Amino acid sequence: MFSNDPQENVFFYWDGHISDTRLKILKDCVYSTRVFNPTKQIFIISNTITNDMIDDKYTISCVKWDISFFDGLDISAEKLNKYMGSHPRTFSDLFRIVLLYKFGGSYIDTDDLAIKKLPMTKNIICRSYDPHTCFYNKIADSDCIEGKYREIRGYDNITIFPRNDCWLNWDKEHYFLLGLLRDEKFVNCDDVIDILGKWSWQSLTLEHCKKNINRIGTDWVLGLTLLYLYEDFISCSSSWDMGRHGGEMIDLWNNIAHDKNEEWGN
Repeated sequence: MFSNDPQENVFFYWDGHISDTRLKILKDCVYSTRVFNPTKQIFIISNTITNDMIDDKYTISCVKWDISFFDGLDISAEKLNKYMGSHPRTFSDLFRIVLLYKFGGSYIDTDDLAIKKLPMTKNIICRSYDPHTCFYNKIADSDCIEGKYREIRGYDNITIFPRNDCWLNWDKEHYFLLGLLRDEKFVNCDDVIDILGKWSWQSLTLEHCKKNINRIGTDWVLGLTLLYLYEDFISCSSSWDMGRHGGEMIDLWNNIAHDKNEEWGN
């Protein structure tokens, strides 16, 4: 069903109702990924999106899933039933890790547009520019990853943290992914993990990044795989969003032609 070369697999996931507007966004994401990656095998894993909804010329495969996708993983039936009965957005946080561990490849959220070819680097964890939204995950700026570990130099003083939007080029059965699935917090948690809960998959990933930081650059890397631009409705959510502390995006913003009276974030 999936490629024997895990680096060729690109997974998107959707379940549940989808409006015409949201379906257009999903198509834009998947089609743009195809345009920049003509030879990749791209899959929409879904029990509600079907092949007849997708333009044939993009050669996208819609694949139905069931509990067999979790075969071989030491996850209790009770826990799986809770996750499969949860909101698809919540379920996807677990499912993306399972897909990458079982089959290898890349996972991309269905609201991420491709703007260039996927990189060749393996085992990339998406990172932030700065700690601007870590507080949503009950994480303090100081608890994030030191800036010296980013792949772009010159911002060592600005901490970063992992995002789970875009995991790229993962080897099958990678120990980092298995570590997340075997983490005691996940194993012993009676409820499904939600981003607004006491802890999240992003905060769990942060813990494992720090635990395995001596293997960064060898077994896994942090990478700027997601270009996220601040919007006016969230620009006041933190002082980072207001551009008060500088950083990669602020420096770019200050060096391009734009109305100097227009503040960053607006």
